Amino acid sequence: MQTTSSDVSVRGSSDLLRVQTGENISLNCSMTNRYEVAWYHLRSGELDLLIAAEKDKKGRKLLINYNPNSPRLKMTADAWVTRATLVISGVTESDSGLYFCGTKSDAPEMFFDKPFRLEIEGLIVVQETEEEADNTDGVTTKERALMFGGVGLAVFNGLCILLLFCFFANSETSPTPVVGIKGGNVTLPCQYTGSEIPEIDLTRSENISVCQTEECSCRVCKKGACDVVIKDLSFSDAGTYILKVSDQTELEQQIRTYQLCIDDEISVKIGEELKLDVLLSNADKVQHQSRRSTGWKQDWSRTDGVQSERITIRDGNLIINEFTARDAGSYRVLDSDEEILITVKVKSFLRLPLNVRSSQFKPLSVFLVDLAQVRLHSQHI
Repeated sequence: MQTTSSDVSVRGSSDLLRVQTGENISLNCSMTNRYEVAWYHLRSGELDLLIAAEKDKKGRKLLINYNPNSPRLKMTADAWVTRATLVISGVTESDSGLYFCGTKSDAPEMFFDKPFRLEIEGLIVVQETEEEADNTDGVTTKERALMFGGVGLAVFNGLCILLLFCFFANSETSPTPVVGIKGGNVTLPCQYTGSEIPEIDLTRSENISVCQTEECSCRVCKKGACDVVIKDLSFSDAGTYILKVSDQTELEQQIRTYQLCIDDEISVKIGEELKLDVLLSNADKVQHQSRRSTGWKQDWSRTDGVQSERITIRDGNLIINEFTARDAGSYRVLDSDEEILITVKVKSFLRLPLNVRSSQFKPLSVFLVDLAQVRLHSQHI
C-alpha cells in the first residue's frame, strides 16, 4: 500500500500521517526556485540527515549526493524538478517521528516548511512529562523547541544549527542556540515582557561594553528594549554569552544564556593550502566530515595535536598543505564541553592556468575525427 503526503491531516504545528508497518510512504516538498534539498528525521530528541540532493546545471535532474539508507529510502522529482518526493519503502516503527524538508537557493540559508509527523498505527507512544501528556497536537516540548513554530525555519549552511538542534534537545536548561554568518550580524534576543526600559549587562569571560542605541558605531549595541546586536562577526565571537536583564519592577535579574556558533563557507584551489583561523583559546578539537562520509574525523585536538603530516599549526591557524578534493567538506570546532563554536563548509575547485586559451582545445567533432584517423593508421601498421 502506498501512502502520500496528500493523505495527511493537520495536527497543530505539523501535518499528521498515520500508516501501518510495511507500507510505503511518499512525502512531497516544493523545489520551486530552489537548487538543493535535504530531508531530516527527528525522533527521541535526535535529528538525522536522511538524504540530500541538488539540481544539475540545467535544473532538469535531481542528483543524489547523500543517502546512507539506500535502498530503502529514495528521492524523486517531477519532470520540471518543482517538487522533491521522499519515498520510504517498508515503514518500520523506527520511522515514526517528525520529517523536515529543507531547501536552499543561492542564499546561504536553508529553509524548512511545516514538518510531517509520521505515526505507526498500533504503536504506543510514551509521554515524557505531564505537560506533554496534556498536549493535544502530539508535539513534545523538545520537538516544539526544535521546530521553532514549524514554518520558515532558517538554517545557515545546514550544518551549524542542526548540530545545535541536537545539543539543545538534550537539555531543557541548555543555552539558547544562536547562529551567525562570519562577516554578518546576529541578534541575541532577550524576550523581555516588562513595561519598564531595563538595564542590561552582557558578559563572556569578562564584561562586554554595549552601546545603548542601535545607531551608534560600536560593534555591540542594544536594539529595542534589551536585544543585543553583534556586528561584523568573526570566529573569535563564538562561545557562550550571558545577558542579565533588570528593571525597577523586578526583584531579581532575568538571566539569558546563549551559545553563539559562527558559520562560514570558503572555496580552496586544489594543490594550495587551506588556512582555517579557528584555533580559539576555548577551542578543544577540530573535526572534519567529507562529502561522502557520515562520520567525523578528528584533525586536531588540544591534547593530541594534529593527526596528519600535511596539517600544521601556525599563529592560531590550522593549515592543511597541498589541499585535495578529499579535504573538502565540513569542518567544525568544539570546545571542551563538546559545544559547537564554528562550522566551515569548504569546497574545492581546479582552475586552468591563465596562459591556456580556448583556441588550444578542439571541438568534439574534430577530436573524434582525429581519433578515427589514429585508429585507421594503427590498423595499417
